[in-house]
Formats: sequence, structure tokens, C-alpha cells
Amino acid sequence: MINIENTDIIERFGRLDIEKEVNVNRFCIGILDRFGECLSNEQSIIEFPNVPKFVKESNDLLEFIKLEKQYLLFFNKIFEFNKNIVYIYAPGFIKLKGKDYDWIYDYLNDEEKKQLQFLLKQRIYKKNNVIILTNLKHMELFVKMSFREICFSNFFFCNTSTVIIGNYEMNFPVYSLNSDFFEALILIAKECQLNIRK
Repeated sequence: MINIENTDIIERFGRLDIEKEVNVNRFCIGILDRFGECLSNEQSIIEFPNVPKFVKESNDLLEFIKLEKQYLLFFNKIFEFNKNIVYIYAPGFIKLKGKDYDWIYDYLNDEEKKQLQFLLKQRIYKKNNVIILTNLKHMELFVKMSFREICFSNFFFCNTSTVIIGNYEMNFPVYSLNSDFFEALILIAKECQLNIRK
């Protein structure tokens, strides 16, 4: 049984929309990224044009899929560290109703569509619009939706006092109240051929 309440999350992290937090000094903060350093505008255009519109004809699709797998591996490792539980704040997703979900299906394969349909039937929402997931594949679906810029989520990993924020261009801010685990996250990112820039 899950025994953490949304009020515990807010008490611990300050708010659900953590990206708007002003008192950031208590966090170790970094950006989960595929690059080890912040790129200039010119470099970013050359290195990786904006593919998250998920154009299937794109020459960059194979690279995009490879990167998505690296991000999924990173999230899977964090999920394991957190005893297979994640709290997700996804206000854009939660606001959708009925047929509003139809456009999302264009960005999902058949297995992902089935997972989304299953989750929608399960009434996954909890109070304060926080989704509690204990299934790896269901968490991966929300990671994919953030990675593909369909619908962004804040991933609260409470056991390690860490939040990862889905964001544009594969730059996912990481906030952690646990400095030792933040250093571990940097090593985990490297294992996944990613980087966390401080």
C-alpha cells in the first residue's frame, strides 16, 4: 500500500510545479541532457535539429529513438532505486478529456496506445492531480510523452528526494534534496551515455 500523500510531496518539495519554485537553494540542481556542456544556438541547430514533432520521415528518427532508449534506461534505474514507485504531476495530461486524447495516439505505437487506454480506464488520478505509478511500462509511457514533447510531466521520486522535469529539446531539469544521491545520478546518467550538467 502506498502511504505517501500529496501533502507530503508538497511539504517535502515545496510545490508540485517545482519548476516555478523560487527557493531553489535547498536543492542540488542540474540538467539531464545528451550533451556534456551547454551548446550555443548555432551548435544546437547543427548537432540535433528539433525532431520531437516526431516526423516519421525524418532522417534523424533513428538517432531520436536511440536517445529515447538512453533516457528510458536512466529513468528505469531511478525507478528501481525508488522501490518501483513514482508520483507524476502532469497537469496538461490530466486536463484532457474523452476525445482530447486522440491526437496523442498519433505519437504512440500500438503497445503504447494500449497502455494509455489501460491507464485511462483505471482512473489513475489521485488527489491534487498526482498520478501514482508502480508499473515500469506505465512510467515509461509518461517519460516517452515528455521526451516526445507530447505532454510534460514532473516525476517525483520520493524515496530519493528527487524530481525530474520533462522539458523541451531533451533537457530535463533535475532537482534533488539529497546531495549524495544527486552525485549518484550524475554517474547513472554517464552509464546511460547521458550527462547531468550542474
